[in-house]
Amino acid sequence: MKNIIFATIGMILVIAILELLSYAWIKRYSDTGFYGKRPVTDSYHPIVGWQHPPNHKIGNIWTDAKGRSETNTTGDKTIIITGGSSLFGVGQTDNSLTMPSRLGHMLGMRVINLSCKACRTYQDMLIARRYFLNEKADVWISVSGVIDSMYANTEPDLPLMPSDVWAKAKFIRRAEEQLPIVRNVDGYFRRYSYSIDLFSRLVRKFIRDPMPVYVPQRKYGLIPEQARRTIDHYYMMQALAKRNGAEFWLFLHPIRNWDEKFPRMYYDELMKQGKDIIDDDLRDFLPKERFVDIVHWDNEGAEMLAERIAKEIK
Repeated sequence: MKNIIFATIGMILVIAILELLSYAWIKRYSDTGFYGKRPVTDSYHPIVGWQHPPNHKIGNIWTDAKGRSETNTTGDKTIIITGGSSLFGVGQTDNSLTMPSRLGHMLGMRVINLSCKACRTYQDMLIARRYFLNEKADVWISVSGVIDSMYANTEPDLPLMPSDVWAKAKFIRRAEEQLPIVRNVDGYFRRYSYSIDLFSRLVRKFIRDPMPVYVPQRKYGLIPEQARRTIDHYYMMQALAKRNGAEFWLFLHPIRNWDEKFPRMYYDELMKQGKDIIDDDLRDFLPKERFVDIVHWDNEGAEMLAERIAKEIK
Protein backbone atom coordinates (compact mmCIF):
# COMPACT_ATOMS: atom_id res chain seq x y z
CA MET A 1 0.00 0.00 0.00
CA LYS A 2 2.83 2.37 0.91
CA ASN A 3 4.54 1.62 -2.40
CA ILE A 4 1.40 2.58 -4.27
CA ILE A 5 1.08 5.83 -2.30
CA PHE A 6 4.75 6.73 -2.87
CA ALA A 7 4.49 5.87 -6.57
CA THR A 8 1.39 8.03 -6.90
CA ILE A 9 3.05 10.93 -5.10
CA GLY A 10 6.13 10.49 -7.28
CA MET A 11 4.06 10.59 -10.47
CA ILE A 12 2.24 13.70 -9.27
CA LEU A 13 5.57 15.39 -8.52
CA VAL A 14 6.99 14.47 -11.93
CA ILE A 15 3.88 15.80 -13.68
CA ALA A 16 3.95 18.97 -11.58
CA ILE A 17 7.63 19.54 -12.40
CA LEU A 18 6.97 18.95 -16.11
CA GLU A 19 4.06 21.38 -16.02
CA LEU A 20 6.12 24.05 -14.22
CA LEU A 21 9.07 23.67 -16.59
CA SER A 22 6.80 23.72 -19.63
CA TYR A 23 5.00 26.80 -18.30
CA ALA A 24 8.32 28.60 -17.78
CA TRP A 25 9.60 27.66 -21.25
CA ILE A 26 6.44 28.77 -23.06
CA LYS A 27 6.28 32.01 -21.07
CA ARG A 28 9.92 32.77 -21.82
CA TYR A 29 10.25 31.75 -25.47
CA SER A 30 6.80 31.68 -27.09
CA ASP A 31 5.74 34.64 -29.22
CA THR A 32 2.14 33.43 -29.38
CA GLY A 33 1.51 32.92 -25.67
CA PHE A 34 -0.32 30.05 -24.01
CA TYR A 35 -2.53 28.00 -26.28
CA GLY A 36 -5.63 28.10 -24.11
CA LYS A 37 -5.52 31.91 -23.83
CA ARG A 38 -5.36 32.68 -27.53
CA PRO A 39 -8.53 34.36 -28.80
CA VAL A 40 -9.81 33.49 -32.25
CA THR A 41 -8.70 36.39 -34.46
CA ASP A 42 -10.98 35.51 -37.38
CA SER A 43 -14.16 34.29 -35.75
CA TYR A 44 -16.75 32.62 -37.99
CA HIS A 45 -19.76 34.78 -38.76
CA PRO A 46 -22.78 33.42 -40.69
CA ILE A 47 -23.38 36.66 -42.64
CA VAL A 48 -20.02 38.27 -43.36
CA GLY A 49 -17.86 35.13 -43.20
CA TRP A 50 -15.72 36.10 -40.23
CA GLN A 51 -15.04 39.03 -37.91
CA HIS A 52 -12.27 40.17 -35.58
CA PRO A 53 -12.60 40.01 -31.77
CA PRO A 54 -13.23 43.23 -29.80
CA ASN A 55 -10.53 44.89 -27.70
CA HIS A 56 -7.82 42.61 -29.00
CA LYS A 57 -4.36 43.14 -30.44
CA ILE A 58 -3.88 41.50 -33.84
CA GLY A 59 -0.24 41.87 -34.78
CA ASN A 60 0.50 45.53 -34.06
CA ILE A 61 -3.10 46.68 -34.39
CA TRP A 62 -5.72 47.01 -31.63
CA THR A 63 -9.41 46.55 -32.27
CA ASP A 64 -12.07 48.59 -30.50
CA ALA A 65 -15.16 47.40 -28.59
CA LYS A 66 -16.81 46.45 -31.91
CA GLY A 67 -13.84 44.55 -33.32
CA ARG A 68 -12.83 47.37 -35.67
CA SER A 69 -9.30 48.64 -36.19
CA GLU A 70 -9.05 51.70 -33.93
CA THR A 71 -8.39 55.09 -35.56
CA ASN A 72 -8.80 57.53 -32.64
CA THR A 73 -10.13 60.20 -35.00
CA THR A 74 -12.83 62.81 -34.41
CA GLY A 75 -14.75 65.30 -36.49
CA ASP A 76 -18.16 66.61 -37.48
CA LYS A 77 -18.33 64.27 -40.46
CA THR A 78 -17.87 60.50 -40.52
CA ILE A 79 -15.99 58.41 -43.08
CA ILE A 80 -16.24 54.64 -43.26
CA ILE A 81 -13.47 52.71 -44.98
CA THR A 82 -13.73 49.16 -46.28
CA GLY A 83 -10.97 46.93 -47.55
CA GLY A 84 -8.70 44.08 -46.55
CA SER A 85 -5.72 43.60 -44.27
CA SER A 86 -3.73 46.51 -45.71
CA LEU A 87 -6.48 48.92 -44.71
CA PHE A 88 -6.92 47.12 -41.39
CA GLY A 89 -3.30 48.01 -40.62
CA VAL A 90 -1.12 45.00 -41.46
CA GLY A 91 2.29 46.43 -42.29
CA GLN A 92 2.00 49.35 -39.88
CA THR A 93 3.56 49.45 -36.43
CA ASP A 94 0.71 51.23 -34.62
CA ASN A 95 -2.97 52.09 -35.05
CA SER A 96 -2.17 55.79 -35.43
CA LEU A 97 -0.01 55.02 -38.49
CA THR A 98 -2.59 53.16 -40.58
CA MET A 99 -3.91 54.77 -43.74
CA PRO A 100 -7.46 55.28 -42.31
CA SER A 101 -6.09 56.90 -39.14
CA ARG A 102 -3.81 59.23 -41.08
CA LEU A 103 -6.64 60.12 -43.49
CA GLY A 104 -8.95 61.04 -40.62
CA HIS A 105 -6.38 63.38 -39.11
CA MET A 106 -5.59 64.97 -42.48
CA LEU A 107 -9.26 65.68 -43.21
CA GLY A 108 -10.32 66.46 -39.64
CA MET A 109 -13.01 63.79 -39.86
CA ARG A 110 -14.05 60.81 -37.77
CA VAL A 111 -12.98 57.61 -39.52
CA ILE A 112 -14.58 54.23 -38.86
CA ASN A 113 -12.29 51.51 -40.15
CA LEU A 114 -14.53 48.62 -41.22
CA SER A 115 -11.69 46.84 -43.03
CA CYS A 116 -11.36 43.14 -42.34
CA LYS A 117 -8.36 40.92 -43.01
CA ALA A 118 -8.70 38.90 -46.25
CA CYS A 119 -12.25 40.13 -46.92
CA ARG A 120 -13.44 40.30 -50.51
CA THR A 121 -15.65 42.98 -52.03
CA TYR A 122 -18.79 40.93 -51.38
CA GLN A 123 -17.88 40.79 -47.70
CA ASP A 124 -17.04 44.51 -47.71
CA MET A 125 -20.54 45.22 -48.98
CA LEU A 126 -22.16 43.06 -46.27
CA ILE A 127 -20.03 44.65 -43.52
CA ALA A 128 -21.08 48.13 -44.65
CA ARG A 129 -24.71 46.99 -44.83
CA ARG A 130 -24.56 45.89 -41.20
CA TYR A 131 -22.99 49.23 -40.30
CA PHE A 132 -25.73 51.28 -41.97
CA LEU A 133 -28.46 49.41 -40.10
CA ASN A 134 -27.66 51.35 -36.93
CA GLU A 135 -25.02 53.97 -37.77
CA LYS A 136 -24.53 56.86 -40.18
CA ALA A 137 -21.72 58.03 -42.45
CA ASP A 138 -21.12 60.97 -44.74
CA VAL A 139 -18.48 59.32 -46.92
CA TRP A 140 -17.71 55.71 -47.80
CA ILE A 141 -14.25 54.93 -49.19
CA SER A 142 -13.41 51.53 -50.67
CA VAL A 143 -9.78 50.64 -51.41
CA SER A 144 -10.03 47.16 -52.84
CA GLY A 145 -9.78 44.80 -55.79
CA VAL A 146 -6.58 42.96 -55.03
CA ILE A 147 -8.11 40.22 -52.83
CA ASP A 148 -10.75 39.41 -55.43
CA SER A 149 -7.97 39.00 -57.98
CA MET A 150 -6.19 36.52 -55.70
CA TYR A 151 -9.28 34.34 -55.41
CA ALA A 152 -9.80 34.56 -59.16
CA ASN A 153 -6.36 33.02 -59.40
CA THR A 154 -6.99 30.13 -56.98
CA GLU A 155 -10.69 29.15 -56.86
CA PRO A 156 -12.12 27.91 -60.17
CA ASP A 157 -15.79 28.17 -59.15
CA LEU A 158 -15.41 31.83 -58.07
CA PRO A 159 -17.54 31.65 -54.89
CA LEU A 160 -18.84 34.88 -53.37
CA MET A 161 -17.32 33.82 -50.05
CA PRO A 162 -13.79 32.39 -49.76
CA SER A 163 -13.65 28.59 -49.54
CA ASP A 164 -12.45 28.67 -45.91
CA VAL A 165 -15.82 30.15 -44.90
CA TRP A 166 -17.61 27.10 -46.31
CA ALA A 167 -15.06 24.85 -44.61
CA LYS A 168 -16.16 26.25 -41.23
CA ALA A 169 -19.83 26.07 -42.16
CA LYS A 170 -19.39 22.33 -42.80
CA PHE A 171 -19.20 21.70 -39.05
CA ILE A 172 -22.47 23.55 -38.52
CA ARG A 173 -24.11 21.28 -41.07
CA ARG A 174 -22.77 18.19 -39.31
CA ALA A 175 -24.16 19.45 -36.02
CA GLU A 176 -27.56 20.01 -37.67
CA GLU A 177 -27.56 16.38 -38.79
CA GLN A 178 -26.56 15.18 -35.29
CA LEU A 179 -23.28 13.83 -36.67
CA PRO A 180 -20.15 13.69 -34.49
CA ILE A 181 -17.58 16.44 -34.91
CA VAL A 182 -14.01 15.38 -34.18
CA ARG A 183 -11.38 18.01 -34.89
CA ASN A 184 -8.28 19.44 -33.25
CA VAL A 185 -8.17 16.87 -30.45
CA ASP A 186 -4.60 17.81 -29.56
CA GLY A 187 -5.73 21.42 -29.22
CA TYR A 188 -8.30 20.40 -26.62
CA PHE A 189 -5.63 18.81 -24.42
CA ARG A 190 -3.17 21.64 -25.07
CA ARG A 191 -5.61 24.02 -23.40
CA TYR A 192 -5.30 22.17 -20.10
CA SER A 193 -1.67 20.99 -20.01
CA TYR A 194 1.46 23.10 -20.50
CA SER A 195 3.59 20.00 -21.07
CA ILE A 196 1.28 18.67 -23.81
CA ASP A 197 1.25 22.15 -25.33
CA LEU A 198 5.05 22.28 -25.34
CA PHE A 199 5.33 18.74 -26.73
CA SER A 200 2.91 19.58 -29.53
CA ARG A 201 4.92 22.70 -30.42
CA LEU A 202 8.16 20.70 -30.57
CA VAL A 203 6.58 18.04 -32.77
CA ARG A 204 5.33 20.69 -35.17
CA LYS A 205 8.70 22.41 -35.25
CA PHE A 206 11.11 19.49 -35.57
CA ILE A 207 9.24 16.39 -36.75
CA ARG A 208 6.48 17.37 -39.15
CA ASP A 209 7.37 17.85 -42.79
CA PRO A 210 7.35 21.48 -43.87
CA MET A 211 4.31 22.69 -45.77
CA PRO A 212 4.96 22.66 -49.53
CA VAL A 213 5.26 26.04 -51.19
CA TYR A 214 1.96 26.79 -52.91
CA VAL A 215 2.32 27.97 -56.47
CA PRO A 216 -1.10 28.87 -57.92
CA GLN A 217 -1.97 27.94 -61.46
CA ARG A 218 -2.68 31.11 -63.39
CA LYS A 219 -6.33 31.00 -64.41
CA TYR A 220 -6.38 33.79 -66.97
CA GLY A 221 -9.72 32.65 -68.36
CA LEU A 222 -11.46 33.47 -65.06
CA ILE A 223 -10.41 37.13 -65.07
CA PRO A 224 -13.35 38.63 -67.03
CA GLU A 225 -16.00 36.85 -64.95
CA GLN A 226 -14.37 37.63 -61.59
CA ALA A 227 -13.93 41.25 -62.65
CA ARG A 228 -17.61 41.39 -63.63
CA ARG A 229 -18.64 40.11 -60.21
CA THR A 230 -16.34 42.56 -58.47
CA ILE A 231 -17.75 45.48 -60.46
CA ASP A 232 -21.28 44.29 -59.61
CA HIS A 233 -20.35 44.52 -55.93
CA TYR A 234 -19.02 48.04 -56.46
CA TYR A 235 -22.30 49.17 -58.00
CA MET A 236 -24.16 47.59 -55.07
CA MET A 237 -21.89 49.51 -52.70
CA GLN A 238 -22.58 52.74 -54.56
CA ALA A 239 -26.34 52.15 -54.37
CA LEU A 240 -26.10 51.29 -50.66
CA ALA A 241 -24.12 54.46 -49.99
CA LYS A 242 -26.61 56.60 -51.91
CA ARG A 243 -29.51 54.96 -50.10
CA ASN A 244 -27.96 55.93 -46.78
CA GLY A 245 -26.95 59.47 -47.75
CA ALA A 246 -23.22 58.79 -48.08
CA GLU A 247 -20.82 59.82 -50.82
CA PHE A 248 -19.07 56.79 -52.36
CA TRP A 249 -15.43 56.78 -53.46
CA LEU A 250 -13.71 53.80 -55.06
CA PHE A 251 -9.94 53.34 -55.39
CA LEU A 252 -8.20 50.27 -56.77
CA HIS A 253 -5.76 48.82 -54.25
CA PRO A 254 -2.00 49.44 -54.75
CA ILE A 255 0.01 46.28 -55.37
CA ARG A 256 3.76 45.73 -55.62
CA ASN A 257 3.73 43.31 -58.56
CA TRP A 258 1.23 45.31 -60.64
CA ASP A 259 3.44 44.92 -63.69
CA GLU A 260 3.27 41.10 -63.71
CA LYS A 261 0.94 39.48 -66.22
CA PHE A 262 -1.91 38.27 -64.01
CA PRO A 263 -2.45 41.36 -61.81
CA ARG A 264 -1.97 43.63 -64.81
CA MET A 265 -4.62 41.76 -66.81
CA TYR A 266 -6.99 41.71 -63.84
CA TYR A 267 -6.69 45.41 -63.07
CA ASP A 268 -7.02 46.24 -66.78
CA GLU A 269 -10.25 44.25 -66.87
CA LEU A 270 -11.56 46.04 -63.78
CA MET A 271 -10.87 49.39 -65.41
CA LYS A 272 -12.50 48.24 -68.65
CA GLN A 273 -15.70 47.08 -66.97
CA GLY A 274 -15.80 49.66 -64.18
CA LYS A 275 -14.61 52.86 -65.86
CA ASP A 276 -17.83 54.63 -64.82
CA ILE A 277 -17.53 53.84 -61.11
CA ILE A 278 -13.79 53.61 -60.31
CA ASP A 279 -12.50 57.00 -59.17
CA ASP A 280 -8.79 56.20 -59.37
CA ASP A 281 -6.58 53.27 -60.31
CA LEU A 282 -3.83 53.24 -57.68
CA ARG A 283 -2.24 49.91 -58.60
CA ASP A 284 1.15 51.49 -59.33
CA PHE A 285 0.90 54.53 -57.07
CA LEU A 286 3.28 53.35 -54.33
CA PRO A 287 6.99 52.74 -55.02
CA LYS A 288 7.87 49.07 -54.66
CA GLU A 289 10.20 49.80 -51.74
CA ARG A 290 7.20 50.98 -49.71
CA PHE A 291 5.77 47.44 -49.59
CA VAL A 292 6.59 44.90 -46.88
CA ASP A 293 5.21 42.14 -49.15
CA ILE A 294 3.11 41.98 -52.32
CA VAL A 295 0.04 43.82 -50.98
CA HIS A 296 0.90 45.40 -47.60
CA TRP A 297 2.60 48.78 -47.40
CA ASP A 298 4.78 50.18 -44.61
CA ASN A 299 4.22 53.26 -42.43
CA GLU A 300 5.49 55.66 -45.09
CA GLY A 301 3.37 53.99 -47.74
CA ALA A 302 0.27 54.44 -45.56
CA GLU A 303 1.01 58.16 -45.26
CA MET A 304 1.56 58.55 -48.99
CA LEU A 305 -1.71 56.78 -49.79
CA ALA A 306 -3.64 58.84 -47.23
CA GLU A 307 -2.30 62.06 -48.75
CA ARG A 308 -3.30 60.94 -52.26
CA ILE A 309 -6.84 60.00 -51.25
CA ALA A 310 -7.25 63.14 -49.11
CA LYS A 311 -6.47 65.30 -52.15
CA GLU A 312 -8.99 63.36 -54.25
CA ILE A 313 -11.99 63.69 -51.91
CA LYS A 314 -11.44 67.18 -50.51
